[in-house]
Amino acid sequence: MCGIAGIFLKNQDRNSLLKFREKAMLSKHRGPDHTGYMGGEKYEFVHHRLSIIDLDPRSNQPFFDETTHNTMVYNGEIYNFRDIAKSHNLNLKTQSDTEVLFQLLQKDTVDFNLFNGIFAFGFFNESKGSLTLGRDRYGVKPLYYYATEDLFMFASEAKVIYNYLDELQIDFQALSEFIRFGSSISSQTIVSGVKKLEPGSILTLNTDDLSYTQKSFWSIGEFVLDKQINPSYQDAKVNTRRLLENAIERQCISDVEVGAYLSGGIDSSAVVALASKFTEKKLKTYSVDFVGNPHSELKNAAEIAKIYNTDHHEFTVSTAGIEEYLSDIIFQYDEPFADPAMIPLHLMAEKATKFSSVVLQGDGGDEIFAGYGRHLDLMKLNQRKTMFSLLQNLHYSKKQREFYKSRFEKLNEKDFASLMAGLVGTSCTNPIQNYFSQDLGKHLFNTNPNYQYELRNKAFEKLHPAQKMLYTDMEIILPHTFMEKSDKINMYHSIESRVPLLDNELSEYVMKLPVNYKIRKGITKSFFREVVSDLIPEHILYGRKRSFGTPMIAWMKTTLHDFAIAEFNAGKKAGLPINYDFVFQQMLDLKAGKIAPENVGILWRLLVLNIWLGFYKDKLSFI
Repeated sequence: MCGIAGIFLKNQDRNSLLKFREKAMLSKHRGPDHTGYMGGEKYEFVHHRLSIIDLDPRSNQPFFDETTHNTMVYNGEIYNFRDIAKSHNLNLKTQSDTEVLFQLLQKDTVDFNLFNGIFAFGFFNESKGSLTLGRDRYGVKPLYYYATEDLFMFASEAKVIYNYLDELQIDFQALSEFIRFGSSISSQTIVSGVKKLEPGSILTLNTDDLSYTQKSFWSIGEFVLDKQINPSYQDAKVNTRRLLENAIERQCISDVEVGAYLSGGIDSSAVVALASKFTEKKLKTYSVDFVGNPHSELKNAAEIAKIYNTDHHEFTVSTAGIEEYLSDIIFQYDEPFADPAMIPLHLMAEKATKFSSVVLQGDGGDEIFAGYGRHLDLMKLNQRKTMFSLLQNLHYSKKQREFYKSRFEKLNEKDFASLMAGLVGTSCTNPIQNYFSQDLGKHLFNTNPNYQYELRNKAFEKLHPAQKMLYTDMEIILPHTFMEKSDKINMYHSIESRVPLLDNELSEYVMKLPVNYKIRKGITKSFFREVVSDLIPEHILYGRKRSFGTPMIAWMKTTLHDFAIAEFNAGKKAGLPINYDFVFQQMLDLKAGKIAPENVGILWRLLVLNIWLGFYKDKLSFI
């Protein structure tokens, strides 16, 4: 795992190349083991290496061929690289996946679906005058780029590009998406012109005139949508278990010790259960929770660790002191990012980095195996609407009546794109424009935060509602929220995180299965539960689903309240385009318990946004 960056200029400018090299050091944490440079009169490559496979210095990057003068920087792991090397009769000088990728890229044509792994790379073919950028099919590894007539830049972290540029303009559509969903959910970042390379895509740059084209090498529409399979239910379980074991065995490959995050839920428990079979040393596992969390799963995690005899590390941390590191976390995310689970993940990675450079995670299981309540709601849409309609009036608990009322209203939305977006995004009782200055509010009013959901609704229009939601989650929430959350925090702590449930062969097979296999008898993820039923105790297997404990509402009322007020005051002094008078009144109402719970989520996102804008206030434009 590494940090990569590169720049190409239309005209020779040594000072600009040196400036870019300097800014690329902002991602040094991604690769503390070695930093390498390679360049020419109009270009520069930077690579920060975290040594995982083939610790030999010959595998340091940038990779360069003395004969062809081709250059490559690469971030990721290709788990089947030895099989690829053998099948293509490659003559290797190292034992690294880097050299396998490099040799194949030097050939005229490459089938990128050969690579079962997580990756982002930049390959410069000097004789052809072309730069090729590529990103893995689920966007596990990030890759940002920026292009004008005079320059082209790419980097693993957008902060490298932001800090190189003299001016930054806010993209209103991306800002609108952040307020609605907690992150931008398309290829456009919150800074106009700075984009994310789409997952499963290749960008080819003409390094002379800096024109470029993009194409997809893998997508759900092309490889999954019209290729549904219908094996017997029993055969599907057997095949999935085999592919799951193969995936985890593949991803245990490493020349350093492998660990695993163990939350106590189904996905991480299954990964730990099987990974413990494939690691030479006792598997290290890590769990974290906040003191006093009433929904703690540490007990479940400890039970799994005991069953599989792992070297278990359990961390209990206080919610006090969040303000001491919150700003630092927000900076690392490159864009405003408001999933509060980033906080416990940061605390766990901070502890785990002392013991492991590689960790396995259970991310992706809910998206491919249908693990969310919204998948269950859409499996039996009409029946669920009827049930929630009754419960919103008849349930004895006022709190539950309000909960069922909200669920019913979301499912009763006539436009299905809006329905999907509503099941994922945060609602608010106040118009969003109220939280911003008048000018910015007008811009936001003219945006459509649900646009990406409208595109998927059209692309998957013939599918069952639950299947449509699954594929939409895979294309929107998975890369732009969960993979983003995992990569930025883990790499900040110089940890490579791997996601075996998103293995190419496993995930593609499962995505082609009928949706009614995945949800049966009113139980989310019922298929996966049966696939791993021999590995996990029943009370964990069928226990209530819980997310990482993040009591965000309580934080905003207590731990973070004074901190938030101070940050908002700093933002007001800096002239940021937020309606601070309205926000301060909302904060007072929150303290007094007079605010709707859904509005607290908006205040949390505004706090994140306010802090992020503060980093770049001297070069930001909202025109």
